[in-house]
Amino acid sequence: MKVSIIDDAFTGWTGHNAGYNFSICDELARRSIDYQLFAHQSLREFPGLHANVLPTFKHNTHTALFGSRFLPDTVNRVLKLVVVNSRHFLDLITKVSSSVNDRDIILIAVESRYTSFAYGLWLFVLFLRKVRVTAVFVVHNVPSKILKWEMRFLRMLAVGHHIVLTAHTQAIAGLCEAATGQRCYLLPLPFKNNEREHEKERGPLRSGSVSFTYLGVASFAKGFDIVVEAIGGIEDMLESGEVELTIQSNAYQESEESNKLREALISQTRKMPAIGVMKGPLSSEQYYLEMERADVILIPNRGEFYEYALSGVFTESLARGKPVIVSEDTYMAKELKQHGGGMTFPSGSATALAGAIRAATAGIAELREKALTARIAWLDRHNPERYVDALLEISNH
Repeated sequence: MKVSIIDDAFTGWTGHNAGYNFSICDELARRSIDYQLFAHQSLREFPGLHANVLPTFKHNTHTALFGSRFLPDTVNRVLKLVVVNSRHFLDLITKVSSSVNDRDIILIAVESRYTSFAYGLWLFVLFLRKVRVTAVFVVHNVPSKILKWEMRFLRMLAVGHHIVLTAHTQAIAGLCEAATGQRCYLLPLPFKNNEREHEKERGPLRSGSVSFTYLGVASFAKGFDIVVEAIGGIEDMLESGEVELTIQSNAYQESEESNKLREALISQTRKMPAIGVMKGPLSSEQYYLEMERADVILIPNRGEFYEYALSGVFTESLARGKPVIVSEDTYMAKELKQHGGGMTFPSGSATALAGAIRAATAGIAELREKALTARIAWLDRHNPERYVDALLEISNH
């Protein structure tokens, strides 16, 4: 048996998709389960790579590329990674089919609508080749309105195969079940083994400023504008040095509004040196360094976009025992109420976010201890061992 991971959202060497995929591969290799990983075609842009296929390389090279976060248990395992446009039927036929065998598990990340039509046709071709697989579809975000018809079409074509639908949150699983009429299983998040150091004690709190950090792209959905506006409510704390604020400000797509917000932010830094701005995308190393430096992570994502889904910044923060401040009407707020590890504020309110920053500053010691306690419960639920256990159990149903 082999596990093939096809992730169309794995588009670069940094970010959560890269981390999660390599964590799964490491755990599969630890169990001596053969695997292969198919990434998006944009990885062709990485310097020195072949146009279609990554040369195999040792994990110690892989570690140098991806940072210590991906340090594997065994450094001599070979990483098998192929670049493919998984939305294109011909790419699936020409670059994936030949390496899939009978009784394999295919783990497919569904990131956009219409993707499953290509997979349905591909699975039908596998059927004609007398190859039967378990195809596990992972829905990361709110399912598209046509998911019901996609799954019906997929099941018609995927005759002879075992088709499974999965999600990372109960909320998205519920939406998928309502849309399709079929069970949607829960998969944990595959955080690395070397992050599960439950007994690790963090050093004493620094004297002086409490550091608040906003990580991620500057977008309306993620509440970048709320953070910029909230500065006015904590000016006295910034000027006195009681609080430091670090903000990542690069956008996926530039717009007049995002440019104005960035200009307003830059003008604030001239008056208040306690504000730091990161203008460009962060490498993996930079991202985790900034997270480690922060005392509190700001996650003001708006509820209309995150009512059902988790944020990668949120999950990474909890895994590291970092206190977070999140919007009340998000799925992340529900997780906090259940496990602790942070504070909430009314979604969209810069005034309320400024108030939450003040409250967190005043109670930072207690907030930090609660986050470290929540970390233990979070990592007991979300780790590569549990992920692979769940994947294998689901595949046997």
